[in-house]
Amino acid sequence: MEYPEGYGERKLKLGSGSQWHNAMDYRSLTFARKRYDSDLVYDGWLRGEVRQSALINGRGVGKGFGAQAGDKLEYDVKASGDKIVFIYMLKNGKASAVQLSGAINQTITFTPSDTLARLEVPLAANGRLTLTTLGGGEILLNGFVVTTDNAFTIVPASINKTPVTEENLSARTLLLKYADVPQYYGISWDKEPFKIRSIRNDELDIFLRNETHNHVAKVLNGNMKGDFANLFIRPLELAPNSEATYTAILSSGSRDAVLAALKKARLPGQYYVIRWKASCRKARNICSASSC
Repeated sequence: MEYPEGYGERKLKLGSGSQWHNAMDYRSLTFARKRYDSDLVYDGWLRGEVRQSALINGRGVGKGFGAQAGDKLEYDVKASGDKIVFIYMLKNGKASAVQLSGAINQTITFTPSDTLARLEVPLAANGRLTLTTLGGGEILLNGFVVTTDNAFTIVPASINKTPVTEENLSARTLLLKYADVPQYYGISWDKEPFKIRSIRNDELDIFLRNETHNHVAKVLNGNMKGDFANLFIRPLELAPNSEATYTAILSSGSRDAVLAALKKARLPGQYYVIRWKASCRKARNICSASSC
């Protein structure tokens, strides 16, 4: 099987006797020296989370983990196998020692590596696995594989940023499906005229300013490092001393669930403005220009 790619440049090809655990799937993480963002992590990330494209699935545990003695990570290991292979990076040139306890009782040493490295350790039993750092270099732990015969390989991952789209112009709906993401995304809106466009660039700030004059092209080609679905509603007419509300609904899930949500959205726009104001904490997928 192939483990889902996420947004990293690396992925795993796993044999039938191997199971991958991303480092972010921890039971708990505590730092011996409390970080300023230990209790309130920015941008909806998890404690200790690092995102790098060079990692498998693009995520791992870092933020100083291993540099101080007493940092602690806990995992629940429920896979079958006779060994654990840790996959990590350690770029500062200083080895880092870790005490394993629970499913494994052993002291191990992560040696410096500027690329993804492996550290193989015999697995005694399933259950709780605790990693307690003894100090040294900062470890960027990508995760570990529970395996018997090392039946896995790390290979480059091709990331498809361009979604397959389904446009229903009469119903004013747009459905998006990305190859590497299991769910569908959909949007419905209540105003005309409009144009559905694709913007293929990694940023919008400068690129869109340079393309302001382009009201004709359906695809705006930039550096091709990103892909944005663009609902281009124009003109936005507003009389003096008046106001206007433009309403849209966003949904994600299975294809049938998204289509059902978009169909239900075909109600007067003001209904959704009221619904958002009354229950915005419960219905984060409702958005209008007057309430977001």
